[in-house]
Amino acid sequence: MTFIKVMFGDNLEVMVNPDCHVTNLLENLRRRCEPVCKDTDRIDLSDTRGHLQNLSTHNYNQPGNCAALYLTQKDRGQYILLKIENDDKGKEQHIPLLNKACLMFPQILDSLQIPLWVEGANQNSGARKLNKLKLATRLSMAVSHDRKQNRLSMSGGKVKGRPSSEEKKEKLAGQRSTSIASAGYEKKARKLSRSNTKSVL
Repeated sequence: MTFIKVMFGDNLEVMVNPDCHVTNLLENLRRRCEPVCKDTDRIDLSDTRGHLQNLSTHNYNQPGNCAALYLTQKDRGQYILLKIENDDKGKEQHIPLLNKACLMFPQILDSLQIPLWVEGANQNSGARKLNKLKLATRLSMAVSHDRKQNRLSMSGGKVKGRPSSEEKKEKLAGQRSTSIASAGYEKKARKLSRSNTKSVL
């Protein structure tokens, strides 16, 4: 048997069988989701990505008008209960009957016609893009940190290709020792040269 989950109110949900007439499904939802919606409300469903199921447009008495035929997610699908209204200009508006739906599923703002007075609906596309950019930046930084940690563990605590401060000190000390030794050899060579010169004279 097929079931879908419909969310409404304060994180409430009901399981319904969509293998029935559209009219029966919508009437069942109105009854079970009171007092969030009334008997006279025009209701519909949207998936969590904002795809309107348009059940209300197929709400007519026609044999074989099964609700499951119009759903994008058949079995165990997750849907948001909506109320359909028209604004002053006659434009259709979709009002989520799930509290904070726009905050829980911000992607629905890109597809549904949600009034600005609905909580979270005033997030414009620019703000959502900025939030996505911030999330991508944090993910990129986390990946870079993980890679650095992997290099540290593989090189025994030192980043490969980058000498540590101790290594730099040892290298500098070696260079100084080499310079001192070279200076000593040059001094001895000069003394030996002078002695040879005197002996010849």
